[in-house]
Amino acid sequence: MKRFGLFILAAFTAFGFTSCNDSDGDYPRSWAFATVKTLENNDYYFVLDDGKTAYPGDKSRIGAYQAEEDGRAMIWFNSLHTTIESYDYNIALYLIKDIYTGETQTVTSQEELDELADQNTSYFGHASYGDFLYLQVGFNATDLSKHTFKLVYFPDAEIDPDNKREGYVNMEFRRDANGDEGRYNYEDRYVSFKLDEFKELLKDKKGIILRMNTRLNGVKYIKIDLPKEQ
Repeated sequence: MKRFGLFILAAFTAFGFTSCNDSDGDYPRSWAFATVKTLENNDYYFVLDDGKTAYPGDKSRIGAYQAEEDGRAMIWFNSLHTTIESYDYNIALYLIKDIYTGETQTVTSQEELDELADQNTSYFGHASYGDFLYLQVGFNATDLSKHTFKLVYFPDAEIDPDNKREGYVNMEFRRDANGDEGRYNYEDRYVSFKLDEFKELLKDKKGIILRMNTRLNGVKYIKIDLPKEQ
């Protein structure tokens, strides 16, 4: 599947639904970031990042999908004309791509920061929407279940003035491969961070300056603008 930059995906999160028209071909016209919510009998629905709920009334294009409560995903879909009680949207689901849920952490010393793994990670793009930050990344892997991710804030960090910006908070992205550094895989992967822990910190801020140890270019500092509503 063609790679799409996250800044494009973010625009679709605040989607405007379009009607299905079979004469145009059978393909999804909308996509969004979402949280998976489980129901009885292996059923599920989605809570989109704007708080709206979407029930996949048509799953005919999806094979067996094992939904996990509060799992994060990207979904591709079309809206359906019929409504379903208790849900904001009824959708025809075309594709689900599970994405990693990263952790947020505040450290209190340089020693604590240095103890965190810092495996290099390719950076492709980012997006922010609602209370979430998304990173589009690539990394070596043979067992994806071993990889964990953290968004780290160290209040007393000594930061080079060249990597500071007025109105931005400096943070770090850390990946722990837990010993799994297999062959490089060019498939894009996505990590989401819920920013609740940093809500007060980011209040009235423009965004984040993110330090990342990249695979090809070493340490980079990435400016991430956040939505004004924090």
